[in-house]
Amino acid sequence: MYLVAKTDLIKDENEILRFWRENFPGWPDGKYSMFYVNNPYGQAISWLVRETSETEAIAANAILPRRMNINGDFEMEAIVSDFGVNIDHRGKGAALLLQNTLVEYHNQSDFGFLYATPNHISEKVFRKANFKIIGKVIRMIKIFKTEEYIKRFIKIPFIAKPLSKPLDFILKLISREGRFKKKEEYKTEILSEFDKRFDDLWSEAMPNYSVIGERTSNFLNWRFTNCPYIEYKIFTLTHIETNRIHGYIVYQSLENEIYFEDLFQINTDEALDILLSEFLIYQRSQGANTVTFYYFGCDKVISKFHSFGFSTRKDYHVMAVRLNPKCTNESMILDRNNWHFLNGDNDGASEGTGQF
Repeated sequence: MYLVAKTDLIKDENEILRFWRENFPGWPDGKYSMFYVNNPYGQAISWLVRETSETEAIAANAILPRRMNINGDFEMEAIVSDFGVNIDHRGKGAALLLQNTLVEYHNQSDFGFLYATPNHISEKVFRKANFKIIGKVIRMIKIFKTEEYIKRFIKIPFIAKPLSKPLDFILKLISREGRFKKKEEYKTEILSEFDKRFDDLWSEAMPNYSVIGERTSNFLNWRFTNCPYIEYKIFTLTHIETNRIHGYIVYQSLENEIYFEDLFQINTDEALDILLSEFLIYQRSQGANTVTFYYFGCDKVISKFHSFGFSTRKDYHVMAVRLNPKCTNESMILDRNNWHFLNGDNDGASEGTGQF
């Protein structure tokens, strides 16, 4: 028998942190204050499960408010985050108890829908809680350097390096960005923060996206610039004459492996072509090995990345959505092609959730 209780973010802080640090060591320091306490859209709502009122927590989850644009209307939704169960208590009812509690809360709340990106293990629990699986969150990779991949198939390390050189050259030669002719009216920059020009970009481009999380400068600075445990970088495409930002990519670099965190641009093929081309050319010049892109959304964007040499990997997560009974945009929300969702939209997802 288990007991579940809604947490007090001040009184229960130490117990929440203890649970995550002991059960999921990858849980980063600084995450609690950032996502649970200082979320610009409101503090987290979270629950802990115990065997008795006197014992330590053996399971936890949380929902984090997220302001979204749904076909031109701004609504407050929420991300299901940090869904974790101690290994000794899995399969014994704690996970389902947490989800049932979450469902009861959601039915009485003002959140139009909840979303999460569970893996194949936790997906089963979400299904039991009547979340709808509306598609795959895919992982796409573009390879610049092949040496490490060759080593997986040829177990003689000193052969891999000379074999990789001509392959790397061929990849560069046939790449779409390699044939790109730079547009003189644009420049690219690496910025350290999001200024008011990003608000202008959001206002201009937002109507072209049907289901998308808000991307104002205030949100972007909170989510990326001020993150205490990940160093993000901002790559921008700027029109030289007007100084308007036409698009940006937020990314992080881990030992020359590049990871997209956010992508947003005015909704034209030219803007995305230029932004991607310039970004890939820049990353190759900086010695990147690979570029990885997590995405849930329209086929048009996926096809665009394929055309730039990204290949889709077999492993994936799913997008799970639970609609509030009062929700009026069901058909819009349940259509994958209406979404624009990247890793940066998965605020605070941790190793314990089975998310990114």
